[in-house]
Amino acid sequence: MESLPSRFNPVELARARQHCKVTLPVTHFTRFSELLASQGGDVVATVEFSLQGRRALANGTLQASVEVTCQRCVKPAPLEIATEFTFGFVSSEEDAESLDEKLDPVLIDSNGELTVVDLLEDELILQVPQRVVHSDEEQCDPTVIDAVNAEPGVPANTHNPFSGLDELLKN
Repeated sequence: MESLPSRFNPVELARARQHCKVTLPVTHFTRFSELLASQGGDVVATVEFSLQGRRALANGTLQASVEVTCQRCVKPAPLEIATEFTFGFVSSEEDAESLDEKLDPVLIDSNGELTVVDLLEDELILQVPQRVVHSDEEQCDPTVIDAVNAEPGVPANTHNPFSGLDELLKN
C-alpha cells in the first residue's frame, strides 16, 4: 500500500489502480477541527483508486477518534468516526450533475489535482452529529444536569450576596 501524497492527480492514481493510506493530524483539517473540543487525534484514511469508463473513482474508509463538546454539560465528549466513502472526480459543476447518484462528487482543479484535505474534509464534517451529548448522562457534570432538570420558575440553589439587604431595609 502506497502513501497518499498531500497533492495528487486522482486520474493518474486511478489508471495505476493505486491503493493508498494516509494518516494526518486533525489540525490539518481546519474546518473540521473548528467543530471539535480539542485538536488532538489523527485521521486515518485508506483509498483505492479505480476507473469506471473514463471516470476516476475513489473507494475508501475514514477513521478518527476525536473530542466534541457535549451540548448537555459543555464538557468534552469522545466521538469515534468510522465511515466508508465512494467519490467520483469531476472538473465542473455540470460534470457533477451527470455523476451517478451513488457517487459523491469531488471537484479537481484545472490541473486535474486536489489535496488530501480537499478529498476528506467534507466527509469528516458530515460525520459530526448535529446534537452531541455524552452517551451516558452520568458522564456529564452533575451541577449542570441538576440545573437543567430543575423545575421551571424554581431557582437553583445559588448564593445571593445581597440577601442580607432585605433585613436592613426593614429596620
